[in-house]
Amino acid sequence: MDPDQDSRSYLERLESFFLSLVRKGMALRAADVALIREWQQREVPEDLVRRGLQEGVRRFLASADPGAPLPSNLRYYRNAVEAEIAVWQRAREQGRRIGTGTTGAQVALDLHEVAMAHARACLDQAPNDEARALWREALEALTNRHPSQSLLDLLDALDDRLATGLVRCAGQEVWRETGERLARMLSEARQRGAGPEALADLQRAGVRTAAEERAGFRGLLDAVRKASEGAG
Repeated sequence: MDPDQDSRSYLERLESFFLSLVRKGMALRAADVALIREWQQREVPEDLVRRGLQEGVRRFLASADPGAPLPSNLRYYRNAVEAEIAVWQRAREQGRRIGTGTTGAQVALDLHEVAMAHARACLDQAPNDEARALWREALEALTNRHPSQSLLDLLDALDDRLATGLVRCAGQEVWRETGERLARMLSEARQRGAGPEALADLQRAGVRTAAEERAGFRGLLDAVRKASEGAG
């Protein structure tokens, strides 16, 4: 849900999101509440916190011992969130250096251009009509983006659409194999304590990985992140 349309507080929204990620407990620990309040005081956008928490869960499931349960304390995932915050801060610094100011809208405009350039390049390199149509739709969505719309949320949604479409374009056999692999991965993650939000995120990440392996897909979010890192 869009935070602007959600009457709950910053803390309540992120608490609900995290508990849906790890599927444990009914409320956050006091130390976890304090960490969210710290992020709020630093004016960290909620979408960055959510993205960092999701990344932290993905990293744990990929690197921890098989069968190890997901940590249920939010502070465990702090480093992953801080990594997302660091990208955001580099983007703000980039805005200062190129003279565009420091407001979120001005920085988002610059990163919006990075995403547009990446989409144009992918359209030019698309191998077939189906892939070209997908990239044209992405370009149209970026062109028509309202300034009030979160750029990161839009890029996330477009990456999902592009990855799914490109895997489908790769053929029925590739789509079937991807589905079977995802089913196994999600079953294992569920047994380790992943909640609905984590499972949905893992499925999206799995489709993007398949698109990268089978169609050379490089997402819009990744392009923006790399541009921000390069400016640091």
